[in-house]
Amino acid sequence: MSGLDDLTLREMREEDRSHIVASWLNSCSKSPEFSSLRRSVFYRLYAPQVEAMLARSVVAIATKKDMVDTDAILGWMAIEGDLLHFVRTKSRPSWRRLGVARFLLADLLPMPVRYTHQPPSWATALLPATWTYDPDARFPKVAA
Repeated sequence: MSGLDDLTLREMREEDRSHIVASWLNSCSKSPEFSSLRRSVFYRLYAPQVEAMLARSVVAIATKKDMVDTDAILGWMAIEGDLLHFVRTKSRPSWRRLGVARFLLADLLPMPVRYTHQPPSWATALLPATWTYDPDARFPKVAA
């Protein structure tokens, strides 16, 4: 891959759903936030939450321009209005540190954004100062 000029965005297709859900859950299961739960318990309890957030979100998928008609996913993000639920890039070492996440987030970086899932500790310092961690926003407010 020669750079960000090779990338494009496409919308999530139904055949992408299982990959999105699985990678979201797998990433979260390794998070310190959920480390006290047995993995089987985490998946049973959190999978419905991920499905609900996914249903409310627009999912943008980063892929190479010459692979847009394939199921190739280099990275993805789920966003609900100004609420960023999750960003994930392909985990193979050959695809890391190529700017896929930066490409996905480019339009959001200058804006005030709330995000619902903490990035890995190494990425926290890269978050814009205008972004706010809001884990409670994972769950829609219920009218009284």
